[in-house]
Amino acid sequence: MEFTSNKYQDTLDFEVVKKPLYIEVDSRYIKDNTRVAIVNTSNNQIISHMSPSYALYDNKSFMNLANRISETFDIKLGHYSIHNHGERVLAAFEKTNKKHSIGNYTFDNHIVLYDSRDGSTKLNIGSTGRLHRCDNMFKSTNVQYGINHNSK
Repeated sequence: MEFTSNKYQDTLDFEVVKKPLYIEVDSRYIKDNTRVAIVNTSNNQIISHMSPSYALYDNKSFMNLANRISETFDIKLGHYSIHNHGERVLAAFEKTNKKHSIGNYTFDNHIVLYDSRDGSTKLNIGSTGRLHRCDNMFKSTNVQYGINHNSK
């Protein structure tokens, strides 16, 4: 899988939203109440289908959280990356020689924040010694905190 052409960017200048789905039956459109589409508004591309109870974490909120992490840890945000037209997003912070502790976990190396819009990962923060530029970038992180996408 490839990144989009603007894989390293300073902002996530598109938005993702939940939109209703409709099914065509006998030349009529009936709303599907069991699923919603997650849509990238910059190109109206459907990037996933989820339950209506799925709590979508939008790009503005993601960037606000990344800025709060940057300020809290006093580390510079390196860049954002997008994968599969916004299906997954990642905020990578510049490598730090400092160690930051929260609870029993130490953040060092590259601190990353990432999220998916297809339910494949939670909203996660962790650290990694390597930043992969493929699907593995979402699997090789030592995750400390992860939050499910639901109303709770």
